[in-house]
Amino acid sequence: MSRRKTWREKLAFSNGLPKVVAITGKMSTRWGTGTVAIPAPAEIDALMRQVPRGRLVTINELRAAIARKHGATIGCPITTGIFACIAAHAAAEAAAAGEKAITPYWRTLKTGGELNPKYPGGIADVKRRLEAEGHRVVPAGRLRCEGLFFDAAPEVRTQLWQRAVEMMARVHALDWEGLGLSFLGAPRDDPDAADQQLAMYQELYEWAADGDRIRILDASLDWLQRHPVAPSRLAFCWGDPRPGNLIYRDGDVVSVLDWEMSYIGDPAGDVAWFTALEPTYGWPFGAPPLEGIPDEAETIRHYESIAGRSVENYHWQKVFQTFKLAVLLIPHARNIVKAGIRGYSPDFMSNNTATQALEQLLDQVP
Repeated sequence: MSRRKTWREKLAFSNGLPKVVAITGKMSTRWGTGTVAIPAPAEIDALMRQVPRGRLVTINELRAAIARKHGATIGCPITTGIFACIAAHAAAEAAAAGEKAITPYWRTLKTGGELNPKYPGGIADVKRRLEAEGHRVVPAGRLRCEGLFFDAAPEVRTQLWQRAVEMMARVHALDWEGLGLSFLGAPRDDPDAADQQLAMYQELYEWAADGDRIRILDASLDWLQRHPVAPSRLAFCWGDPRPGNLIYRDGDVVSVLDWEMSYIGDPAGDVAWFTALEPTYGWPFGAPPLEGIPDEAETIRHYESIAGRSVENYHWQKVFQTFKLAVLLIPHARNIVKAGIRGYSPDFMSNNTATQALEQLLDQVP
C-alpha cells in the first residue's frame, strides 16, 4: 500500500505546472475567450508568503498576479483555491514540525473576503489569528448576523420564515382586477406575462451594463428566450418578497413593505425571488446559514400548502429571478469596486452570488 503524501510533498509536486491553456468549454461562458494560467502549488505558496502582517489578499488577487506573471487573460479560479488550501495545510504541518517562518495562510481570504473554513483549524482558528494581528472580523448579511432572525431560537426562525411565505401567498390571492391594479401593466394574456418581465429586465441590463458584457448574463438571457413559458394563472406579485420587507410583532406579520417592484404576472416569480435571495444574506464575508431556516424545497412545499396549488415553471423562474438580481447588482457592484470597499473582489460585477448561482442553474438545464 502506497504511503500517503504529506501536505509539504503535495506543495512541492508540480505535475507539469505551471502552464497556460486556451479558455474552452463551459469556462468560456463565464470568462469569454483568451487564455488561463494554471499555477504550480509552490507559486501560490510564494505569493501567500509575501503578504505582510497587517495586510490581506483574496484568492482573486492571487489569480490576477498569476495571470500577469504568465501573460494570460485570467488565473485559474479552481486550482488557485485548491493550492491555497494545500499551502495552508503545508504551513501547519511545518509549524507542527517546529518551523517558525511559515506561510501566513490566514491572511489569504476567499473571493469576497470570506474566511476560509478549509484552512487548518477552520473559521475559529483563522479568526483568532487575524484578530491577534489587529483585524476586526465581522459576520455579514443582516438576516444572518443581526436582528430578529439572528436573535431568535431555531424553531422561532422557522415560524418567522413560514409567516413570510404565507404572506406572499396571501398577496397572490388578492383580486388584482377588482382592486384596480391593472395599471401595473397587466399582460395581454398568460404567455405574455413572462415575455413582458423578461423584456423589461433585458432593457435594464443593457442600460446598467453601459456597454459592458457579462457573459453568464448573456448566456442566461439566451436560454430564457429559447425556453419560453406560459403561467396558468396571473396574480398580483409583490416583486421583492423577503423577510426584510416585513414588520413582525409577536411573531406575526403586521405590515408588508416595498412595493416598487410589484407587477402582474406569474406568482412563481415571487417564490423563486424569495429563495434566490437567501444566499445573499451572507454577503460579503460568508456568514453561514442560520439553523431553523427552511431550505428551498421546504419553502416551496409550505407555499404550495398555503396557496392550494403547485408552483409551475419554477426552474425557468429561478433562472430569470437570479438573472434579475444580477442585473440589479450591476450599478451597485460598479460603485463598490470603484470605492475599493474591502470584502468585495475587483470583478464583483461579474463574480457574485447571483452570477455564481446562474452558472450552477444553467449547468442543470439541457
